[in-house]
Amino acid sequence: MRVFLYGFKPYGDCTENITEQVLSRISATDTLVKKVYEVRFDADMFNKTLSRLKPDRILGLGQHPRARKLRIERKARNLRKTPDQTLIPISATGPASMHATLQLPETALTTVTYDAGTYVCNYSMYLTGQYCRQSGAHFGFMHIPKDQDPTILSAYLKMAVARISTG
Repeated sequence: MRVFLYGFKPYGDCTENITEQVLSRISATDTLVKKVYEVRFDADMFNKTLSRLKPDRILGLGQHPRARKLRIERKARNLRKTPDQTLIPISATGPASMHATLQLPETALTTVTYDAGTYVCNYSMYLTGQYCRQSGAHFGFMHIPKDQDPTILSAYLKMAVARISTG
């Protein structure tokens, strides 16, 4: 079972990204691969990594500026914002939405939501969903409060990765 865990570098006015910080606290292994992406709408960046790694389980992490809890995202929409704030489809032929297929642990630290937004987090989640439909892999996505304690988050993610690695 190969697990792929990804996050993002800082973006906009942010000088750091909590997902990059927490990924640095989790050790890669033969069965756990991790990557920190640039924050940009670049399908090749995501698709080439997935094609090369061929993971069985994928968990994406994105920073959320206003969240108070870890947000287990259950649905990615086939929409993204352009620089002028126009909404356009991610895929001209894809379904309107993709539902996450990993069951992440729900705890007092988490909440379940059905709107991953229209920025690069939703974009990556949707592309990952397309990959999983073709490969049979499973995926999930979490938005993390930007001020989350990295130690608490690391403990939750280690538990989540252990759980998804066996199921």
